[in-house]
Amino acid sequence: ITMVWSRLAHFGTSGTARVPTLWIVLGPLGQSITVAGLLGTDSALAVDARLADGMRVFAVLYGVPVWGFAVLWICLATALTVRT
Repeated sequence: ITMVWSRLAHFGTSGTARVPTLWIVLGPLGQSITVAGLLGTDSALAVDARLADGMRVFAVLYGVPVWGFAVLWICLATALTVRT
């Protein structure tokens, strides 16, 4: 994600060849949100209740900002796809 953002910031889209790579970024973002949510939900099966509550809170505190960034990235990718 960092490399894609750096190339976009420094060199622009450089034509239509690199535009599909903007959509690839959404995969890791979505997977990380899903994993954080599943760890928070299922942690009660493996650890004590206090730690499980903390993991559920972490899942929300991690998932909401990353989801917001993913929505921002969707807007950016859509705008650049439409532009090219």
